[in-house]
Amino acid sequence: MPAHRLSSLRCLALGVVLLGGLAGLRAAAAADEVDDLHSALKRKAYGDYWDRLDAARKLGSIGSRRAAEVLCEFLDDAEPPVIEAVVLALSRIKDPEAVKFLSQNALLGGRSEKTRAHAAWALELMKEKDTIPPLLRALGDASVEVRACAANALGAISEKEVAKPLSEKLSSSSPPPVSVAILHALGRLKENSVYDAVAALFGTSNALVRAAALRAGASLGAEKALEALQKGTTATDAPVRIAALESCQKADFEASLAASIKALDDEAWQVRVAAIYTFQRLWDKRSLEPLIARMEKEKGRLRLDIGLMLKDLTGKDIGFDAKSWRGWWEGHKADFEMPPRPKKGQKREAKDDGTQAAFFNIPVLSDRVTFVIDYSGSMYKEDPGRGTPDGKTAAAAPKRKIDLALEELQNVLNRLKPEVRLNLVVMSTEAVNQKCRKAAPQLVPATEENKKRLMDFAKATCKKLEEIKRGRGDMYDSIRDAMADPECDTVFVLSDGRPSSGEVQESVTFFHRIAMDNEFKKVMIHTVLTGTKGIDQEFMDRIAEETNGIAVAR
Repeated sequence: MPAHRLSSLRCLALGVVLLGGLAGLRAAAAADEVDDLHSALKRKAYGDYWDRLDAARKLGSIGSRRAAEVLCEFLDDAEPPVIEAVVLALSRIKDPEAVKFLSQNALLGGRSEKTRAHAAWALELMKEKDTIPPLLRALGDASVEVRACAANALGAISEKEVAKPLSEKLSSSSPPPVSVAILHALGRLKENSVYDAVAALFGTSNALVRAAALRAGASLGAEKALEALQKGTTATDAPVRIAALESCQKADFEASLAASIKALDDEAWQVRVAAIYTFQRLWDKRSLEPLIARMEKEKGRLRLDIGLMLKDLTGKDIGFDAKSWRGWWEGHKADFEMPPRPKKGQKREAKDDGTQAAFFNIPVLSDRVTFVIDYSGSMYKEDPGRGTPDGKTAAAAPKRKIDLALEELQNVLNRLKPEVRLNLVVMSTEAVNQKCRKAAPQLVPATEENKKRLMDFAKATCKKLEEIKRGRGDMYDSIRDAMADPECDTVFVLSDGRPSSGEVQESVTFFHRIAMDNEFKKVMIHTVLTGTKGIDQEFMDRIAEETNGIAVAR
């Protein structure tokens, strides 16, 4: 062999050895990094919280099978924020072996119910077609929660091939959470061939299952479902009436308009709210007279809903006084033409005209209201702010954000009448630990005595949590606690930023949970963003937008 050929071969061999050595070094370094991150996830002291979340995210970025194995160890962690971070990290993994481990070992082989359910949650966010077979197997899990989560994941993947096996799991004897999840999935898949399986549940006795069946039926075959939808608008259970009203437009415009006008007089305020917002989708002049007539009867929060809806439908900002709207309508109804629809995502506004109490310039028309105030560590810091609550005069000397919040709370309490029922929820993980989450177990009348008790509680809690010097903002959990009171129809959330703890805090999960929780509650959430540092106005705006509330920044 010529010398130059032999030399080339030797160089090539040496290069292969070097490359192999480098690959081995990189693999060893990656393994060491995974081990270090594993150790970080195991540390569970209070001060390790942020490091644990960061470790989960980094493991997701590594994305190897070993990284997936480590992450799956923490699908049943004691800290809900860590579980969410682990689920999101797993959902972003693309390595086939890692996905296989998640599907086979965690979803189908997980020792705890929570591990299997949270593995299904990760697969729901992943939306990977190759995970369909194990998810179908998970529909037979002993746990109701796991079966429901698997159905949710199959719906999210959006492959019509799963519609038939999903529909075969539907029966009147299935646990309601499983049936509801399957029906939601089938509604998303829109495979018309399974319509009959869905329609078989139109008359089921469980209200939530029947409501889900009507929604799914309207998605799969709106015209065929029209009779069931019309019947549903007069059903005994409010969730069924709400689902039927909100789905009827898909089947027939005139039927939807007639049903919504009739529902404005429904005995359940949540159904009346659903009717009000169907008019936004219908966009028809014939809704104006019934809305004004209903406004003349409403005394609480629904005057705000109707006033804002009339503003959208007419382009006129007349406020929340029924007499003013009646006077305008009588003079213009003969020649009125509907204006263009407002742009999607347009921010809602409502001016405080001095006729009712207001919280940072948001009118308080509700007579069943809960205030959720952020007591996390950042609220104890001074911030220049954006001026006074009326937005007209310059800001005074900087104050702590928590003090500004409590001052405004005192101002609004001073103006609330005794017939109003109210409560205060403290947004702080430490408030839960210290058993000072709520001022009262449930809404209480706004008597002078109760208002004083509420403010005393607010101030005492402020001092107590300041001395502890810890506590993170569990925004979702505190909103959920406020909405848990069946009397509450309005929530005011004041915070200086996005969530920093709680069961869920990332947008992809936070807003999905809020929507699920509020599907039939119809609670209106107003948001007040305070401060100028470390804030997330888009997040706070979206909470209000998705619950038909008003968002302000002060």
